[in-house]
Amino acid sequence: MTQISNKDIYELINEFRSEVKDTYVTKDSFEPVKKITYGLVALVLVAVVGALLALVVVKTDRSSIQASSLNLK
Repeated sequence: MTQISNKDIYELINEFRSEVKDTYVTKDSFEPVKKITYGLVALVLVAVVGALLALVVVKTDRSSIQASSLNLK
């Protein structure tokens, strides 16, 4: 079996810490990206729901207009 000393473990941990520090972002630096992304997703969802509501309202209004015009004739 290979013996690993405490010094080797310490060096590996320090190397891992430096790699993590260089590779990954912190929660604080990611927060603005998260807010912008959530804002854009919310904007798209509001647009889709608004378009669906507009379709329902337009169909409802046209059918009531046609029904009322038929009653007048």
